[in-house]
Amino acid sequence: MDDAPTRPLTPEEAKQALREAAERANPLNRVREHPREALLAAFLTGLVLGLGDRRNRIAPLLAEALLHLGLHSE
Repeated sequence: MDDAPTRPLTPEEAKQALREAAERANPLNRVREHPREALLAAFLTGLVLGLGDRRNRIAPLLAEALLHLGLHSE
């Protein structure tokens, strides 16, 4: 970490930094970076939601399987 003091941002620099941060926080960027994981998550969400009353039994199994596969981390 740099110990040198930093100068305050100008309003234009602050606006630009905010725009860049907002672009990085866009959920579509995450989907573009991880398309397979996004597709799998969408499929499993639809599967669980479509199960109706049976979802209380299957959801924990799916969550455990995903955690075991390591899909919960980046």
